[in-house]
Amino acid sequence: MPRIRLHDLLWYDGRVKKKVILIAHRGDPAHAPENTLVSVRQAVEKGAVFVEIDLRRTKDGVWVALHDPTLKRTVGLKRRIKTMTWDEIRRLEAGGWFSPRFLGERIPRLEQVWDFCRDRGVGLFLDVKADQGQEELVRFFQRERGNRPLYAGFSVVRALKRWRQSDQGRHPLFWVTGYSAAVTKRRLWTARRLGIDGLVVYRKWINPRSVKRIHAKGLKAYAWTARTARQIEQLAACGVDGIMSEVWPHRFETGS
Repeated sequence: MPRIRLHDLLWYDGRVKKKVILIAHRGDPAHAPENTLVSVRQAVEKGAVFVEIDLRRTKDGVWVALHDPTLKRTVGLKRRIKTMTWDEIRRLEAGGWFSPRFLGERIPRLEQVWDFCRDRGVGLFLDVKADQGQEELVRFFQRERGNRPLYAGFSVVRALKRWRQSDQGRHPLFWVTGYSAAVTKRRLWTARRLGIDGLVVYRKWINPRSVKRIHAKGLKAYAWTARTARQIEQLAACGVDGIMSEVWPHRFETGS
């Protein structure tokens, strides 16, 4: 196996030399409550130059950083985000479930996360968990242009279509596929027809052949989610362009 080095941008050299973007998945979720400002801050403090968060939309149209459709896992409340207003959500305690040390942490708005990342020169990848309101997000992207990139990802094809129509290719757009979504000919054909920039594929389906097929369609290949140094090494060796990682800090080196 070729020698692999991991820095702010991940690269490896052997017969090829290539940069691979390492993205902090939900911030630093191994050491802080996921998708919170403290999680994002800790990832950046540990060296992340690109952060991923999940987005959901409240009843009154506010975008918040949250993965699940309900608040049961992270807040203990059996209610769906889309049925609640921002005024209700902003009062909720969202850190104590992880550790008493984070008691009092809140669910952040998109604007709060972006302000933090922009001010520190950090890129932001938004995994949007809603198929409505794309036009609002496009307006936000256009209004909040900074010196770092903003990427968007959706898992629903109709949402990808709406975003592409509204954004007109101004920002990189990715299809975030699920646990059981193999890299099939039909999926690649659909991705090419949608005019998107790449796929974010679960690590189970990443191998040199699948990455080569993605690249052959002119698409970027991103992988989710690496939770160990070994997984990062294996995904990098397959030739991916980006890795959603929960391994921080990530300045280390492995030899052949």
